[in-house]
Amino acid sequence: MEKIEFTPIGEVTELKGPYPDRQPFSDRRETILIYPEYAEGLMDLEPGRRIMIVFHFHLSEGYELILFAHGLQKVTGVFNSHSPRRPNGIGVTEATIVSINNGEIVIDEGDMFPGTPILDIKPC
Repeated sequence: MEKIEFTPIGEVTELKGPYPDRQPFSDRRETILIYPEYAEGLMDLEPGRRIMIVFHFHLSEGYELILFAHGLQKVTGVFNSHSPRRPNGIGVTEATIVSINNGEIVIDEGDMFPGTPILDIKPC
């Protein structure tokens, strides 16, 4: 099987509110810095827009295929959960843009940590 590599386009630089392992996420605000060489790709994104952020679970090690999913309150497969302990460590979150300026995006409702590598951003 061929190995796949990704290059981050940015990273989470700041977190205000409860840490991502605590829900609800609605009272959390995060700042994402998009690296200068990718900032041009933010054209036409604006406050109020919902975006999907693809990121790497950089703090997670290993994975379990069967686990206890706290959100479901039952044992289930990893692909039926939001666990960060996944075979490829890829996470996806939807958030609302609060502000965007000079490659810096402030979002509401994120669930990442400072230092989290951002792999992609897509409109919802």
